[in-house]
Amino acid sequence: MRGDPQQQVLRFDAFTLDLARCSLRRGDTSLPIRPKAFDMLCYLAKHPGRLVTKEELHAKVWPNLTVGDDSLVRCVKDIRGVLGDHDHRLIETVPKRGYLFAGLVVAESSLAPMQIIERVPDPGPGRPPLLETARRRLFANRRVAAVLLVAAGIAAIAAMWPSKLSPVTSSAAHYAILGRNALTSERSAKANQEALALFGKALAIDPDLVPALLDYAQVLIIEVAGKWVPLEHWPARLDQAEASVERALAREPANGYAHQLKGVLLRMRGAPDRALVSFERSFILNPDSPYTYAEAGRARIEVGRPEEALADIETAIRLRPYEAAIHVWFCWAGMAALHANRNEEAYHWLLKAHEVRPHYPLPIPFLAVAYAELSREDEGKALMARHLARAPGFTIQSWQQDHPAHTPAVAIQRERIVATLKRLGVPEGGGQIGASTKRP
Repeated sequence: MRGDPQQQVLRFDAFTLDLARCSLRRGDTSLPIRPKAFDMLCYLAKHPGRLVTKEELHAKVWPNLTVGDDSLVRCVKDIRGVLGDHDHRLIETVPKRGYLFAGLVVAESSLAPMQIIERVPDPGPGRPPLLETARRRLFANRRVAAVLLVAAGIAAIAAMWPSKLSPVTSSAAHYAILGRNALTSERSAKANQEALALFGKALAIDPDLVPALLDYAQVLIIEVAGKWVPLEHWPARLDQAEASVERALAREPANGYAHQLKGVLLRMRGAPDRALVSFERSFILNPDSPYTYAEAGRARIEVGRPEEALADIETAIRLRPYEAAIHVWFCWAGMAALHANRNEEAYHWLLKAHEVRPHYPLPIPFLAVAYAELSREDEGKALMARHLARAPGFTIQSWQQDHPAHTPAVAIQRERIVATLKRLGVPEGGGQIGASTKRP
């Protein structure tokens, strides 16, 4: 399936489909894929944002042949395997009907300027960048090979949803795409501010653009979680994020990403039990999302169910072992294991988090506790002493403010942790919220 000369190269996510050469690449690496799976992927990618029925795929991928649905299922499994699409974000199954390509596609032609012919996907937190900026960052991110389309090179932004978009909405989608790139190309306060401004431009043009609404909320959540805004601004940021998520849900009530973000907000506001309700809705809509598993696990720690929490977070790690923020998930797994008094496992996960990101502060007190619980108190005291030297505001009081006990079960679990922290030399202190190491 070589396609017409107007559409010789298709770029999506971190991948490139070269129809003329019948090759699939991730960056500069060629990926092995069976011929029929390649043909199906090409056809789906050439028709993004709409249902492609089983009958249509049979006719286009196996012309003049009669094959069963098993051939379709096998090809889709092969495609998802080579793309790492374990959470079905790129290839969505429409039960009993067919498949839908949900990724953003850039079609490059040798006869015409590049054009975007896709809908903007529901990207989820931590997704790879879709487009690079024009400021000499082309291919700078080793994880992504992407292309910036400047205004003169954009023919159209069409089919973000099944219906055609107006030029005004196309402009909004353009800013949303650039915002997602800024958000995912690096994790920093500066990049976050850049993304926030771009999503703001998108929403000023189209206040109901769902991808922009959800990514705008994600940026605000990251600001608070990263402590990139003063403490007194946290409630307003979370209010803005909540309003953005609710507006998205009013337009798309079956959006799994929106329910996931709503759950994150509820957990950050101290309502982990209600957060779990939102995560369950997200699971129904997207049962294989590693992000929902991770966030649900984090919430289960806060309601006193650490065994279930550990299982959820381990599932997230198994589904997406190369997640950019994997050190956070390692930390959460260690926290869950420590709450469950599974200290050997806690040590294993917390040490991995510390090794992956040595300057990430959240796991350090928990790791020091794990050392002590494993009769390695001297190592725990040494680690805690180094931590106190770097974070002199860290006290028992600030830790308890950052980790409130929402249920009696959690209170009992954390009494043991607090007792060990005191034994390791953490002062009682009069710390304030935000003085310790919490990342909500």
